[in-house]
Amino acid sequence: MAQQAADAARAGGAFERYAGLDAPAVARAQRAAVALGSHRLDEAERELAALAPTTLRHPEMLRLLGTVRLLRGRCGDAIAALTVGCALRPHDPLLFAALGGAHERVGDYSAALEASARACALGPDIAACWSNRARLLRAVGDRAGSAEALARVLALEPGHVNAQLQCADALQAEGRHAEAAAAYRDVARRHPDRAGLAWWGLACLRPLPFDGTDIDAMRAALARPGAGRQHYVAINFALAHALEQHGDMAAAWTALSRAHALAQRDEPWDATAFSNLAAALRATPPAHASGDGAASAEAIFIVSLPRSGSTLLEQILASQSAVAAGGETPLLRQLLLDAAAGARRDLAAWQANAGAADWQALGERYRAQTRPWRGTRALCTDKMPGNWLFIGAILAMLPRARVIVLRRDPLETTLGCYRTYFTSQAYAHAFEDLAAYWRDFDRTTRYWCAQAPQRVCAIDYETLVDAPQHTIPALLEFCGLPFEAACLTPHTTVRRIDTPSAGQVRQPIHAPVRRAHAYAPWIEPLRQALAGG
Repeated sequence: MAQQAADAARAGGAFERYAGLDAPAVARAQRAAVALGSHRLDEAERELAALAPTTLRHPEMLRLLGTVRLLRGRCGDAIAALTVGCALRPHDPLLFAALGGAHERVGDYSAALEASARACALGPDIAACWSNRARLLRAVGDRAGSAEALARVLALEPGHVNAQLQCADALQAEGRHAEAAAAYRDVARRHPDRAGLAWWGLACLRPLPFDGTDIDAMRAALARPGAGRQHYVAINFALAHALEQHGDMAAAWTALSRAHALAQRDEPWDATAFSNLAAALRATPPAHASGDGAASAEAIFIVSLPRSGSTLLEQILASQSAVAAGGETPLLRQLLLDAAAGARRDLAAWQANAGAADWQALGERYRAQTRPWRGTRALCTDKMPGNWLFIGAILAMLPRARVIVLRRDPLETTLGCYRTYFTSQAYAHAFEDLAAYWRDFDRTTRYWCAQAPQRVCAIDYETLVDAPQHTIPALLEFCGLPFEAACLTPHTTVRRIDTPSAGQVRQPIHAPVRRAHAYAPWIEPLRQALAGG
């Protein structure tokens, strides 16, 4: 909160930011900002909900409201609120920084870059604006620009934790693991009360770099009160991996259980509502876009559950000279949700009533926003795992796109999800929810593989790694691509990889590590939940 107050002061001061509000409204806004700083979203929402509708149209309230909506995943609503705020206060760098972050979240990098540039121009001495811009430039592949922005952050505020973490993440994404480990350790040493993500960054390196001293340091950090909940969640996940590395499976399981109990407070999940949505989307196959789709062949979607090998599959495809790796982006989901919201319908109802022209318009928007990903290459991957829910929409809006469903042993997959620190996978916190989610994935992907076998194919991860010399040529043929030998040695392909699997895919293709046996005493309920569908 101290950093937020400092940023507010540089951006015009508290008096100007709250100008026009009465004292009770200012107090609520300040309490909401404090709650947001600690990721206590329910508390922040309660403070804002108590305000009159006219008060919520104040620019500072719109900034707070937009931030809450963004953290809740309501990206379209966040962009709407922040856009109005920017129009009302066009010289506020914090509003434009927040708007840039919202556009980035939905994959609209052009709009995000524009808002980010505006924020930095308005607030050249605000470290947070430059930190956000550094992250965005890195996401679009401008490494030099990102490094320059990070240098600006650290010149303004040498102890800026987020910037230091971004520097470490960039080293990890580029495969410079020894340097990344040193950078993460430096953050953990300098900022022990804000270093949860640094410890998790170390847990994503391969080989795992932990020793007994690290375990003691993480336990000491967990014992210190006063940090944000995200800090404790991330450290518990990292501690579990360290304990697992040292063979203490019981203690590792305790740390995992503690992490999920903490995370679940901010991330509720309604498994029944999600299953109903998945069933409704399967029951309303959409009409196809008009035209022959000649311009849509550039899209290759990789869908799966997390921890199923999607990063490896994308690395294989990106080793083919015609393919660029797009990584994980919520763009598709957000385009669909925005279209439904614009029609004042829920997604299933909108899909059931959308016509060919609607799908064609969506396809054109998708192609326009993904064009920068492709660069000079003909094709681009989109490997957002949860896009399996929208396979029908993909087929309708991009008539020549291909969808690859990657499947892995369900117990190993769901256990892998349970062991991983995510920021937006609320279904992963409980065994019953994990099993229900896997069953929805299984039903939906099997349905579309049967309905459109020329455009949707399924690959078993185990088969992929056991017999790559047979699986990979067939995969390329399905995508309409000629075989290239580089696809058999994807670990030699140099590119930025921003997922927890970065370390694994920089090794030669190898059989997956199976962990279910080691955790057998604790995952029997998960096994039973998977079998009970």
